[in-house]
Amino acid sequence: MDANDIFSRLSRVFAGIQAASELDLSKLPLRALKPDGGEFCGFSRDSVLSDIERENCAIAAVLGLANIRDNACRWAKANGHDKQTPLDLVERSFHLKVINDLSNAEKHSYPPQAGKHSSGRAPKMRFRLRGMNLSTRPEKGSWVTVSLGKAGWEAHGDGDVSLEIDAVIEDKDGIHLGSLTEFLTEGFALWEAYFRSVGVEA
Repeated sequence: MDANDIFSRLSRVFAGIQAASELDLSKLPLRALKPDGGEFCGFSRDSVLSDIERENCAIAAVLGLANIRDNACRWAKANGHDKQTPLDLVERSFHLKVINDLSNAEKHSYPPQAGKHSSGRAPKMRFRLRGMNLSTRPEKGSWVTVSLGKAGWEAHGDGDVSLEIDAVIEDKDGIHLGSLTEFLTEGFALWEAYFRSVGVEA
């Protein structure tokens, strides 16, 4: 396993995370909703991915990120680095241990097997949904807003607007642990930093 293989695997994981985002707001046609006699605008969930397609995107990203642990150990051993370092990284990170648990639950059924690199919380994904995410750029003064125009949703500013596939992650007792997007993003950043530290630029 060489640096190109590691880069390819990280790229696929990143693509899986990105696949959960829809940047084309024209794919969100508006429809009128009238709850209890009131009226407001919303977007139709039927205009984007189906429930099973959203679930598949989420699970693919989880499995891909969880597999990086074993890939990192094999790469470290083959390239003169300590293969324990990737394992220690997972052990120190609650985010990576939760991702590992979600992956094990998908492969072996719920609840995930307890043991090394387990969070001990038996996490599960609930309430898969799409939500609109507004993010500014790092530069000072960056801004972004969304408004409703004649053609539908309109983005303004230099930031990004996307529709995110997300899930609430809860433990075995129903205690909220965070969002899937949060865990995937943080976990990917940790692996990216590790490989950069050993000379692999992701």
